[in-house]
Amino acid sequence: CPVSPWFKMAPGTRMGPTPPRVAVVTVSDSCAAGTATDRSGPIIVQDLKTSALGVDKVLTFVVADDRDAIAECVRKLCDGGDGVVAAASASSSSGVVDLVLTTGGTGVAPRDVTPEAVSPLFDKPVPGLALNMLLQSLKVTPMAMLSRPVSGVRKSTLIVTLPGSPKAVKECLGFILPALPHAIQLLRDEKESVATLHAAMQKGGDGGAAAAAGVGAVHTGCPHGHHHHGKRDQKHGAPGSVARRARQSPYPLIPVDQATAMVMAQCQRLGTETIPFHQSLGRVLASPVTATNPFPPFPASVKDGYAVVASDGAGDVQLVAPVTAGATANQRVQVTPGFAARITTGAPIPEGADAVVMVEDTELVSTTADGSEEAVVRILQAAAPGQDIRPVGSDIEAGTVVLAEGDRIGPAEVGLLASVGATQVTVYRLPTVAIMSTGDELVEPGTAEPKYGQIRDSNRFVLMSAVRELGIEPVDLGVVKDIEGDLEQRIKDSLQYDVVITSGGVSMGEKDLLKPTLTKLNGTLHFGRVQMKPGKPTTFATVPKPDGKTLFFALPGNPVSCLVTFQLFVTPCLRHLEGRTTPLLPTLNVALSHDVALDSRPEFQRAILTQPTQGVSGLPVAETTGSQCSSRLLSARSASVLLQLPGRTDAVPSFPAGKAVRAMVVGPL
Repeated sequence: CPVSPWFKMAPGTRMGPTPPRVAVVTVSDSCAAGTATDRSGPIIVQDLKTSALGVDKVLTFVVADDRDAIAECVRKLCDGGDGVVAAASASSSSGVVDLVLTTGGTGVAPRDVTPEAVSPLFDKPVPGLALNMLLQSLKVTPMAMLSRPVSGVRKSTLIVTLPGSPKAVKECLGFILPALPHAIQLLRDEKESVATLHAAMQKGGDGGAAAAAGVGAVHTGCPHGHHHHGKRDQKHGAPGSVARRARQSPYPLIPVDQATAMVMAQCQRLGTETIPFHQSLGRVLASPVTATNPFPPFPASVKDGYAVVASDGAGDVQLVAPVTAGATANQRVQVTPGFAARITTGAPIPEGADAVVMVEDTELVSTTADGSEEAVVRILQAAAPGQDIRPVGSDIEAGTVVLAEGDRIGPAEVGLLASVGATQVTVYRLPTVAIMSTGDELVEPGTAEPKYGQIRDSNRFVLMSAVRELGIEPVDLGVVKDIEGDLEQRIKDSLQYDVVITSGGVSMGEKDLLKPTLTKLNGTLHFGRVQMKPGKPTTFATVPKPDGKTLFFALPGNPVSCLVTFQLFVTPCLRHLEGRTTPLLPTLNVALSHDVALDSRPEFQRAILTQPTQGVSGLPVAETTGSQCSSRLLSARSASVLLQLPGRTDAVPSFPAGKAVRAMVVGPL
């Protein structure tokens, strides 16, 4: 039966208890000779580790563009053997891998022989994978017509040849990744997983596959079995109707840490820009700032007092002209033994003086005839040489790096930039962030009397405020109704921005249209459910556009779920895009103020910190903010931390008061 073009594993699906063994073979004369660096192999490794395959380790090899060398390497990875499979044998009694991906040598140049080397090894060709790569690549560039990928199976190993350029290899791997987990299940003969998937597919409907099988939208027919594939039973509703909707989500529940890693793997900084230093507050430096001159540039007085010759000791001294801050070269004063100069803080030390005596350690002896100026003062305590003088460069020496790349600019840093004359600074470009709410029930906050069934939109304003708190001015895209065509157009329009954040429309309701709409726009849904409370239906996708991709966060519609998932997933992403070196929010240990019943899912409870209770572990005490219902925004008011509570087990159904738990800092402590 024909392969459905919509058959795929759901984003974020993990394989069974044994992670697949994968090898990447880079085919390149120059890389094999050590005259070039392999750039494509590491891209494959990175994408595999954040994919549905659940790969922990990837074996990597580099061979020259030699037909025999390529064939020998791939054959040993499939069959077992000496040398090249030593690494595989360390983790596998059979010394073979489940998947071999080659990169390079699939073009038409004289040395491009990878297809010729690999094709004779196949026991069974699997042309669908190579065909899909070609079809999808042709949508990107007509040059894909010159690519010659092949794919097939040798014994129990799947082999796929990918192109050699970093851009093409990333694209083509993305085109075939959705099918790889199930392909490996088949080759491993994991009968239970395969049977579950087949049974789910035979139920019909785009959502017919069971969540455990991790199947996304599917057609009714099995793509490789021999089952009945007649017309869909119509008596329970037409295809696509609400009566035929999925009763289980096709998206697997993934842990929070894995979801965070998937988000961060897609976040690449957006370049740099040069701006005036006085506009740089809150920005992150993309290059270091170095002092070109010492500071202070002259020996300066630390205090208001008198510049003296230290060897004069205590006693009366006659005053010469005063020296004040801002004195210029043509106003220079000279001090000789027996004389002193009145001086202000920050003023240059006059020539001949080597110490400063503060005003409090002197007495007036006499004044000028008109009484307006001091003539003679008495030094009450002898000064040591260098006393209360800032030497040249004592604060900053010339050539000192005063601010490093990655430093975030605060008020003190702005002042430092000014002091060293750095009037222009290079910073990381801020992402453009757009925010929209979805839902037929939403009206603007200024609506005096919402109609029956309507509520005022709060999520949009919570999210915009949270983005502003990070130093980014968001774009307000308003509210979009739950109408498929309207939503699709609004999402298309939003792709001009680097990051789009929506709320609502991601759960299991008939009007929850975001996930299928993103898929329709060729978006990659990296995950569609997270094992957490609140925020289980949180969705993260990347949607391609001509100049790159848009990061798309589809957050739940319940207000608390929306804010908590923003803090967990969007905040680290935006902090990284801003250039911050520590994007994740800080955590600390706290003690519970009262007994807490654990939920079946890991839970993030909103809490306020109080002072440590005498004699109880010395930790800050965390008191939750009342009912933790995901629709109750009052529970987020004044919350300074999110308590990170594990899921309930039979052995540990609750935590007692005083129990130490980890908490994420989300507000002022």
